[in-house]
Amino acid sequence: MASTLMPINEEYLAAFFGKNADYYLYYWRQLQAGRRVSFNAAAFFVGLFWFIYRRMYGVALLLVGLLIVEAQLEQWLLPRFIPGYNAANPGSVVVVNLVAASLYAAFGNWIYLSHARRKITRVLRRETSEEAILQQLRRRGGTSWTFFLLALGLVAAIVLLAQLYAPQP
Repeated sequence: MASTLMPINEEYLAAFFGKNADYYLYYWRQLQAGRRVSFNAAAFFVGLFWFIYRRMYGVALLLVGLLIVEAQLEQWLLPRFIPGYNAANPGSVVVVNLVAASLYAAFGNWIYLSHARRKITRVLRRETSEEAILQQLRRRGGTSWTFFLLALGLVAAIVLLAQLYAPQP
């Protein structure tokens, strides 16, 4: 990260990260040493829901948008270049999902640490007392099971409705 950025001490980071602070502090130190790529198993296996769980709602929405654009491009471009290509083919779906999951896993920690830096910097610019800083960081960071479960329920409802109202052959 650029040296013009405000330095952030590890106590603030730990307050922001919450339960898994040691895990993210390790990758914070790796990032400070210039290593941006790592492997986050939760991001790989849970995908977009991991971003929601870690309170990166804007990132999750951006990724949903990118996935929609990717799906549209895939349906429009690939049949023109690959004869007989079918986007509904299970092999195509698996490949796209593995690529997306691999990207989430490889860059998830870097995205989360960048998100943490932005949030912590905002708090440090607004708050002056150590107690208020730590309280705000604990409130703004950590995880959210509520939004994770709401997002999971929303996706389950969409899938169920799509199955119920899908045209029958």
